[in-house]
Amino acid sequence: MKKISYLVIIAILLMSVSCKNGQKSSDKTPTQSENTSETTVSESEVSGSSNEITFGQIKVKEKILLFPEKNDTVPYATLSIDFVYPETWSKSDAELQKLRQVFVSHVLEDSLLKDVSSPQKAVDSYVDFYSEDYRKNIKEVYGDEIQYSDDGMAYIYFFECTKTDSIAFVSDNVLSFVYTDYSYMGGAHGMYAEILTSIDLETIKPIALADVFLPEAMDKLDALIRKKLLENVQEEGLDESYFFDYENIKANENFCITDKGINFVYNQYEIAAYAAGVFRIELSYDEIEALLKTEVKQKYFSRP
Repeated sequence: MKKISYLVIIAILLMSVSCKNGQKSSDKTPTQSENTSETTVSESEVSGSSNEITFGQIKVKEKILLFPEKNDTVPYATLSIDFVYPETWSKSDAELQKLRQVFVSHVLEDSLLKDVSSPQKAVDSYVDFYSEDYRKNIKEVYGDEIQYSDDGMAYIYFFECTKTDSIAFVSDNVLSFVYTDYSYMGGAHGMYAEILTSIDLETIKPIALADVFLPEAMDKLDALIRKKLLENVQEEGLDESYFFDYENIKANENFCITDKGINFVYNQYEIAAYAAGVFRIELSYDEIEALLKTEVKQKYFSRP
């Protein structure tokens, strides 16, 4: 299997955004409109094989006023979307739409949206959904009267959401991408997550562990992941007790295929406390070769 060469003009950085108490954004202060927004669209190309793919990119930044009818500039929610999606594909239009739908369903939670007929409409629908949901949640709890603290407006009214995705790997048979999400909803802290996905470009479906690994090899895969996790925390002078239940940590479905092997991610609260953050595990092809199904070695990993 021959890898597709990249002509990359998009560089998407994984980001974690912190919430500041009552801080105003640099956007122009809205008066008559409900939201202020900024949207840009660009395109990159992946070529060099029979599976030529170009990727579009939609960027949106919205300041969503809680009470737009009062012309109040605060409080508000900030919504940022940086959505990379398949723009064109050398296959049929129906296959392109199916591939796009995988991206929309993972990044924009399509079950919440009214219109997913195109990437732009899906983004617009998510903006509408988030705006309505923010106002509904706050008003249900606090009504129309905003309470102020001694330090000014309470931070609990200022929500924040950031969604972004990036292309991690593309070959003749695999497309891998990483979706990151940060959400703050007025609590003690926000939540950050990374979701990894690999798509089989023949079936146009997300690849599952059962598609890649031999059933009898799963215990060995679990043990390898635990070993890597322990090595990571031992560098900080920690041990198995750092995890909720070290001996029962298993491979999860949050993985993607890369040009080097397979990456796994365990998000906050999944295997350890919130403060432990996100755990990222990289397994090289040599480490997992004996655990793989024979047919995927060539198809997914370009190995004989």
